[in-house]
Amino acid sequence: AGYTFFTADQLTPPSNTPLEPELSATVKRSHQVTIHVQDVNVTSRTAGETIGEALGDAGLSIQALDYSLPSHETPIPSSGEIRLVHVTEEVLVEQSPLPFETEYQPDSDVEIDDQSILQTGEYGLSAQRLRVRYEDGQEVSRQVESQWVARQPQPRIVGYGTSVVMHTTTVDGVQIQ
Repeated sequence: AGYTFFTADQLTPPSNTPLEPELSATVKRSHQVTIHVQDVNVTSRTAGETIGEALGDAGLSIQALDYSLPSHETPIPSSGEIRLVHVTEEVLVEQSPLPFETEYQPDSDVEIDDQSILQTGEYGLSAQRLRVRYEDGQEVSRQVESQWVARQPQPRIVGYGTSVVMHTTTVDGVQIQ
């Protein structure tokens, strides 16, 4: 009869049904949609009514955190334009040093006006767990989930001398203490 059909058209009864007198058939015509997936445009035909059905007919599906614009349960827009956004997340642990302080304390083993290092300082370590969200491969958010101090900094301790020591020297032939 000269009718042309697309694979996505829905024919009722199916096309392999034997012809009989007074047989009637209905055709639900498919329409073209363009699905934008990251940097690729997928052109497909669908007889579906919703975005989700169109994605399924194109062999695409919404997985895990993915979403479509418009939403998958809404009717297909007249423009036939659909965007499928692939979403991934990763959890990172970032570390950063914590500075140490310098403390001073008297040291009776050191001569007055001199100093000695009693304890070298040691940097501490803070850590934070981040959840990073990517949409179509681009980072869109970064959220701190928790923070903690993995290692406390150890202060540097400088001892200052308190010991008075008598020194003897000779100046112009006179011994001075």
